[in-house]
Amino acid sequence: MIKGIIFDIDGILVDSEPLHAASIVETLKSLAEKPIDFQPESLIGLSLDETLDRICVNKESIFELKKLMADYYLKQLNKSMLRPGIQELWQKLVAQNIPFGCVSSAEMKICRGNIALINLPLLKEVPLVSCDCVAHTKPHALPYITMLKCLGLTADEVVVLEDSDTGITSARGAGIENIYAWPHGLSNTQCYIDAIKVIKNLGEIPFIREILNN
Repeated sequence: MIKGIIFDIDGILVDSEPLHAASIVETLKSLAEKPIDFQPESLIGLSLDETLDRICVNKESIFELKKLMADYYLKQLNKSMLRPGIQELWQKLVAQNIPFGCVSSAEMKICRGNIALINLPLLKEVPLVSCDCVAHTKPHALPYITMLKCLGLTADEVVVLEDSDTGITSARGAGIENIYAWPHGLSNTQCYIDAIKVIKNLGEIPFIREILNN
């Protein structure tokens, strides 16, 4: 029986992947690094450290780059980037006392910045597992195993929403089968073979449809 929901953040709560790509490009420009050529869709599901490694950034610059990228991202982040139905769903989850949490490959301050876009009661503390909370991030199973423990639920008691194959692999590794892929504009390189279904809107998930109708 499904009792709760685990959300990825970037791409699921917020259509933020283009902004993450822009933060990389603009920050490197500001530091007069060499121009970079990369496809943003190839970086979906990666942590920032993995992203910077993929685009061959000078390792001596990484600490400063990460700070500047986070600052750029948080300044540009806005409510128009929330994905359709997320705010209503979260408000109903709180009202109906349904357990939920988030698992992300991003740093905690980025996760909190994204979640702050959703109007929730001030007393609601959303459980978060970010890349700086665990020894191994996605596609390792540890982030989802950790979140299941936080929620006090088993793998067969949750629904997962993910936008990347990396995240789906992580959830599968934790024994979760009810994984739904929710694509966005930069999802064209994802396969979603291990997702139970690829959805176009939240109402396609029976457990969520029931919550939204109450």
